[in-house]
Amino acid sequence: MSSIKKIAEITGLSIATVSHVINGTRKVSKKSTDLVMKAIKDTGYKPNYAARMLRTRKSDTIAMLIPEVKKKLSTNIFFMEVLNGAQDYLQSVGLNLIVSTYSEEAEDDTNDLKKIKILQNQWIDGFLVVPNKKKAQFIQNITEGETPFVLLDRAVSDMKCSCVYNDTISVSARVVQLLYDNNRRKIGYIGGDINSFTGHDRMKGYKEGLKVCGLSLAEDMVATSGKHTAEAGYEGAERLVAAGVDAIYVSNDVQAIGVIKYLQDKHIKIPEEVAIVGFENYQWMEILARPLTTVCQQPYEMGQLGAQILFKKLNDPYYEETIALEPDIILRNTHA
Repeated sequence: MSSIKKIAEITGLSIATVSHVINGTRKVSKKSTDLVMKAIKDTGYKPNYAARMLRTRKSDTIAMLIPEVKKKLSTNIFFMEVLNGAQDYLQSVGLNLIVSTYSEEAEDDTNDLKKIKILQNQWIDGFLVVPNKKKAQFIQNITEGETPFVLLDRAVSDMKCSCVYNDTISVSARVVQLLYDNNRRKIGYIGGDINSFTGHDRMKGYKEGLKVCGLSLAEDMVATSGKHTAEAGYEGAERLVAAGVDAIYVSNDVQAIGVIKYLQDKHIKIPEEVAIVGFENYQWMEILARPLTTVCQQPYEMGQLGAQILFKKLNDPYYEETIALEPDIILRNTHA
């Protein structure tokens, strides 16, 4: 295996310069850096990162913690985009990204807390965290430590910390206003578990939108479920149509597919009889027979901005910043 000395001979640079490039201990010119990186690639040299970690107490590695991936869960796609955004930025500043998941459903935090301890003991330099209301102890264990962190996607109101999230309350209210402006007066809602961050905020925005429009909240025109599936959307649509809705705000595009299927099965015209607005804007929403009007978030940008804030915190522990991204409503053919 090639050594730093060999890399220095190949490049004509000093051993100290080669060491600075590999360990990032001093700024080196782009020309010298390129020479070293090419020699590393050509020779197959593998730097001893374990030794470097012992010296610097840093790993140049960020851990992202997200809810565990489940079958048929639409948020899987969303979190992949967040990951891509974070990884692209971190790579551009010479940092690595690893991903760990936690269970949103399990009552016992023991296994998840073990994961945090393992990551902290490996000198992870920082955390990007997607929090969950049900996992208060798990999140608290991260936020009370000395490792810098940034919250993503879900703002925690009683915690002063850096965060990047989508303002889903505001955009949900705007969805109701859009439907109202298109002469809908019985606007129903289908969404996720109201005890989750996203379910709570989208429901809150729906209620605020009704209030602004002078409409009353009718319990029989609301259907919530912890299952983000087409089947849940189908069942919710059945309930809401029975209540006489003329529009449905579906806070998840996968559930919206179920709503569309129910309306088609019952020969209910979209949007003439029942208008629909979804949430997520997956690419396949535009290739439906009647493309879905839906809310478009910015997961890639969220990941990038969260990573950028965390990088600043690595250099300044007192740095704090919160960014609320404003989702767009993509107007297609199902709202009017």
